[in-house]
Amino acid sequence: MSQAVYRGSPRRPVSSQRSGAVAAILSFLFPGLGQAYLGRRREALILAVPVLVLLMVLVVWLVSSGLTRAGARLLDPSVAVYAAVLSAIVVVWWAAAIILAWRAGHHSSRSVVVPVALVVILLVASVWDHVPLGASWLYSLSVADRGFDNGQDCTISACDTGDTQVVIPSYAAITPPPVASGASSPSSSAAGSASASGTPGASDDYNDYGQDPSEAPATPVPGQTPNFDITKLDAQDDGWLNVLLIGLDTRCAGGIVTGANTDTMIVVSVNTSNGNVYMFSFPRDTAQFPLYTGGTMPGYWKLNSFAGYTKLYPNIFPDPGQPALAYEIGFLLGIPIDYYASINICGFPQLIDQLGGVDVCNSKLIDDPSYPWGNGQLGFHLNPGEYHMNGATALAFARSRHGSSDFARARRQQQLITAIRQAVLQPQNLANLPAIVAAMSDVVHTDFPPDQINQLLSLSNQIDATPTAQYVFEFPDWAQHLQRLQTNGRSVQFLDMDKLATLSYQIYGNASLYAKNGPVPSVPLPQPTPSASPAPGATSVC
Repeated sequence: MSQAVYRGSPRRPVSSQRSGAVAAILSFLFPGLGQAYLGRRREALILAVPVLVLLMVLVVWLVSSGLTRAGARLLDPSVAVYAAVLSAIVVVWWAAAIILAWRAGHHSSRSVVVPVALVVILLVASVWDHVPLGASWLYSLSVADRGFDNGQDCTISACDTGDTQVVIPSYAAITPPPVASGASSPSSSAAGSASASGTPGASDDYNDYGQDPSEAPATPVPGQTPNFDITKLDAQDDGWLNVLLIGLDTRCAGGIVTGANTDTMIVVSVNTSNGNVYMFSFPRDTAQFPLYTGGTMPGYWKLNSFAGYTKLYPNIFPDPGQPALAYEIGFLLGIPIDYYASINICGFPQLIDQLGGVDVCNSKLIDDPSYPWGNGQLGFHLNPGEYHMNGATALAFARSRHGSSDFARARRQQQLITAIRQAVLQPQNLANLPAIVAAMSDVVHTDFPPDQINQLLSLSNQIDATPTAQYVFEFPDWAQHLQRLQTNGRSVQFLDMDKLATLSYQIYGNASLYAKNGPVPSVPLPQPTPSASPAPGATSVC
């Protein structure tokens, strides 16, 4: 008689016994985790390993390069767009892992809401501009990067400045930043002392152009021709990175600007071997300076109108506008300019606000009753102290010229450049980087190649927060200033080219054009030059 043997029902696969919803949630946390939970190890490895390797490569890159240098690479539009495509592929891969995990587990028709919701969350995160390294974040960054060279040179062509909403600062807009333990902070009265006052409708004399419009332009005064052509020199092979920063003083109430003045001209020079940084400010009222094409700037035409002036004489200046200004400034300083970048002050407040404000030390009282805020109100007053400034206040700090001098204003502008650099590098600005870059591209025009911006920002890792030395070429140390009765009523100054040549030789050594290619113009042997302004180690109220 045969004996029946009971073998039991067939063993069900682990995946069919475990919740598909739980598996989907686990794969949402990381691709393949849900498959591992379901016992599908091979599938888990296939889904997890590529993403894990990619993350490991990213971590190694961030650790080896540093956050600043890695972020700088993303400012190359081609790198950013490739990263955006890769990020989108990872998101699709991740979403597939969620759906496959749910399908492989035990699930009911109603539980489909779980993987759908998780995939939606994943997709929303990838298209949200504030998620760092998300596909949309990276794509927005790549698009914003391409706006820097927009071909718009406001010194020689019509520029639509748009409308700028100016907010009168209050105590909330200008506040002292947190002070380290043991340090002293400005008093609350000082912190809240920035104010706007005055009567609406007063005249705006902040658009003092370089020459009386009724006076016809004059051709350059004939004179010595340099024994070299600065436009033909290789500016990238001298051991220095020299960037000319130009501030365009345009009307910010909207409308078309046909010839903006370059009221701010600052050269930032970085020694690429040791990271030393020098900053040089050329006053806007500089006149009768030697020209890189030969001869001298005529009459009392000022340096701040030189870029627009070059448009009038294309036979003399074949590269008019800001390129010509870069050649001229490099010629005067004795070092070729590698790149230039102009900033339209009309968009300056938006840029500062995108950065969350900047921390600035105001060393001297500013009392400018005629400063125009653009909405009919006048007056800017700021006590000495350390402040966290919003965009409108930073613009007033940079632009205010009455109650101090153009030279004090140049020093303040140098301070702001350093403050902006520090603000850009703050980790909390990472998520907002596309908006910051977009704000920059709206106000910045530059010839700096986007694919080389890594060089510029990576170098900032070597730069101390405080420049090695700062110079403002003011009188009496660096220039001669005549009474208005002697200059047909114009406020002008004339550079001491001997002292400028000596300074160039002392800082740049054999890389100086004064040492390399002969005098520009003829100068005596090196002599003592005025110290940096402010002098290194000078005391500060902050």
